Amino acid sequence: MIKNDLARSVERFHKEFGLSPENQSRHLWLCLLAEELGELTRAVLRDESKVAVEDELGDMVFVMEGFCRLFGCDLNAGIERTIQKNDRKRRTSFSPAKSGKIRATQRHAGGKKQGRN
Repeated sequence: MIKNDLARSVERFHKEFGLSPENQSRHLWLCLLAEELGELTRAVLRDESKVAVEDELGDMVFVMEGFCRLFGCDLNAGIERTIQKNDRKRRTSFSPAKSGKIRATQRHAGGKKQGRN
């Protein structure tokens, strides 16, 4: 239901403000996403209220959906592929590295082992 409401709201917003693919720049929309991420970051780092953080998250999703509508991307398809990709991963385990730091090691479905310091 939220997806349908979001799509209708973004479509209405785009019509009202004359936003169409012909007069839009991907670079501008990427900057809008970066701006919204910055606002979310500030809200979290300033320990603002849960509502303020949720509002910033909502702004990000609204801009992402707008980007998708203007440039022919399917946000739901991307989310679904991410879910499938994450479902294939195994739980991350932590083990002390020789340097004394904790190192995350993850085994993927393909059996490869990846580590990070």
